[in-house]
Amino acid sequence: TPILARLHSTFPEPVTLTARLLALLEPWRGQSDEYQGYAPANLLALLRALRGDLSRLDLQQLSIRNADLRGVNLHDTNLTEATLRDAVFTMVSDMISAMAFSRNGLYWAGGDRQGQAQIWLYTKRQLQFTWRAHHSVITAIAFSLDEQYLATGSWDGVIKLWNAANGTLLWTSPAVDAIMGVAFSPDGRALASGGTDGQIRLWDVANGSLLQTLNEHTGPVFCVIWNPNGRFLISAGHDARIRLWETAGADSPGLKPTPAQTLEGHRSPVRGLALSPDGRTLASASWDGTVKLWEVARGTLRETIPVSSRLSGLMWSPDGRY
Repeated sequence: TPILARLHSTFPEPVTLTARLLALLEPWRGQSDEYQGYAPANLLALLRALRGDLSRLDLQQLSIRNADLRGVNLHDTNLTEATLRDAVFTMVSDMISAMAFSRNGLYWAGGDRQGQAQIWLYTKRQLQFTWRAHHSVITAIAFSLDEQYLATGSWDGVIKLWNAANGTLLWTSPAVDAIMGVAFSPDGRALASGGTDGQIRLWDVANGSLLQTLNEHTGPVFCVIWNPNGRFLISAGHDARIRLWETAGADSPGLKPTPAQTLEGHRSPVRGLALSPDGRTLASASWDGTVKLWEVARGTLRETIPVSSRLSGLMWSPDGRY
């Protein structure tokens, strides 16, 4: 490029020019996205033209906007706390370990084994931003029903709440055992989590404070979900039991779930729970090779469906037919 040619006239050695361009990135690091503007992306374009790739670079805490990274080698590039906005690139990431769609289909989010999270604008198939959210595998992820918040949980033992529109970190929970499931209550006031210590915790969405701890499972809790009206919190895990917790109701100052019923029938860990859209039927998937359908109101087993593999999740079609 003409700009690169002019820079070569001042810095003939590629190593010297590379060092100079990298040094120019430093003042932008950690500044607000608005302050950084397009400067980091423009410098990366020059580095790509100079080096041929962007591998093994330290890009942490940089805001990279409208960058065309298609076919660019980003191997071993540090993107910790970096934000990619409106970027176009060939997506080569680690295995996605958790994912979620927002209720109205505006966003989808994923987390991988390296602790990286990403939010996509689903309607445009466009990556909004990606960042290092955790220090270990992201094992749980969920949007609030109003699509304002994204919660992530990890093997690092913490839950983090993010602004779904801009990726701003709102709070981080105290560290506990590995987090395996998270779910927002329908009214958006509470976030339920389950983990390998067998405890279910309710967190205040507003400030991240711990509201309540529930102790009934005898092993890791893999799944937590709420029914549509928030009357029940439902959990399942390694002990093969599904537990329904009844809340105190909307008029109560706290949700205060208490044990309501236990559904027994699976012979191995339950790894997936899903309620039908009308909230009447609960589907559970287990490593015993079955999917079971339960009538929630009565707590009775309606049907057992054999499957050929150990399922780790399931969901209903929007119309509830499948």
